[in-house]
Amino acid sequence: MPTPLEDILHADASLVDLTKHSKYFYKFGKLIINIPLRESPEIQILLQQTFKDRFRKIFDLAQHLVSDFHGNPKLDKLELEILDRARKSQAALDAWLCYGASCITTADMVVNHKKRKLADIS
Repeated sequence: MPTPLEDILHADASLVDLTKHSKYFYKFGKLIINIPLRESPEIQILLQQTFKDRFRKIFDLAQHLVSDFHGNPKLDKLELEILDRARKSQAALDAWLCYGASCITTADMVVNHKKRKLADIS
C-alpha cells in the first residue's frame, strides 16, 4: 500500500519538501535499497523517478538565478550540490561566450590560402 509520500511523489515530485523527510533523502534511500527487503526494488524506482522529475527544475533554477543562491529548503543536499555546480558552470559558460564572441577571427592560413588561389587564377 503506497504511503502518502509516495502518492505525492508520483503526483508531482518537484513540489515536495524533501528536507522534511530527510536532509539526505537520496543517500538515505540508497542505503535502504541495499537492505534485502521486499520493498527495495520499489524504493529504487521511486528514488530514480523522483530525481528525474526534479532534475529539470534544478537546471532551470541554475540557468535563471541571477544573484547568489543560499539554498532552497525544498531541495535535498545532493540537489543543492548539483544546483551549485550547475550555477557555476552556467556562469563560466556565459563569461566564455561574452569574452569569446568578439575574438573569433579568420586564421592566417585560411587568408593566405585564398590569396594563393587568386594568384593562381590570374
